[in-house]
Amino acid sequence: MPYAILRIAKLKKSNIGGSGSHVSRSRQTPNADRSKLADNQTLIHNGDQDLPLGEVVAAKIAAFPQKRKIRIDAVHAVEFLLTASPEYFRPNNPAEYGSYDQERLDRWQQETVNWLRQKYGDKIVRAEIHLDEATPHIHAYLVPIDERGQLNCKGIFGGRTQMCALQDSYAAAMQPLGIERGIKGNTAEHTAVKEYYSKVNEFFGGGIESVIANLQSENAQLTAKLYESVAEADELRTERDELRKQLDEQDREIKVPIAKTQSVKKSREVTI
Repeated sequence: MPYAILRIAKLKKSNIGGSGSHVSRSRQTPNADRSKLADNQTLIHNGDQDLPLGEVVAAKIAAFPQKRKIRIDAVHAVEFLLTASPEYFRPNNPAEYGSYDQERLDRWQQETVNWLRQKYGDKIVRAEIHLDEATPHIHAYLVPIDERGQLNCKGIFGGRTQMCALQDSYAAAMQPLGIERGIKGNTAEHTAVKEYYSKVNEFFGGGIESVIANLQSENAQLTAKLYESVAEADELRTERDELRKQLDEQDREIKVPIAKTQSVKKSREVTI
């Protein structure tokens, strides 16, 4: 059974240019097949597909006056990478690098674009499909403007619960295609030694192509789980930083009345 794969990366202003250059192929990408470069397509845009991604993101933010000065470490865009494990795109030979079934590709592409538009609307400023690498995948960019018109990545993506819900949502959209969700949760499941060798014998009994296909399938599950864990870790770091800021503010609020009290006490002692 093929698996849905979704990961996100939070981009600060300084990171957007590099990500955009990779996706637009304006810089060399060693693992990309240059002969298939023309197969890549921009799927979502506002007539600005020829502009650098940084300019597109900046224009989107500028359209919403911000009540506060944007922090230097603020998240200006969120990059999505969306794909499925290889056996979905090439069921007859998952190990065949760079190949895909056109009908399956078209259905997955349409359902993924529909999901992005229905879930995030015009917050998605660009989406591109890459067909020049091992397995088809889509890069989509979201500008995290909340319902108040403010740049607010945390408000949109929240913590671990919302990240898990995001994975559930995309997997549900892919379910009609026979694509299911990757492993949920972070509990590792260890395979018994006897079961492990049984699987190895089973793989090799089907030939090297079968070995590669099975390994790719298991790798897709682990990749989906890894990306989800990385996103959760990023959210936890953000929550930690926010708590530190709150504690610092509370500490300052406590110190000010104490300092005033001490000042008044000293003043009284001098008067006496």
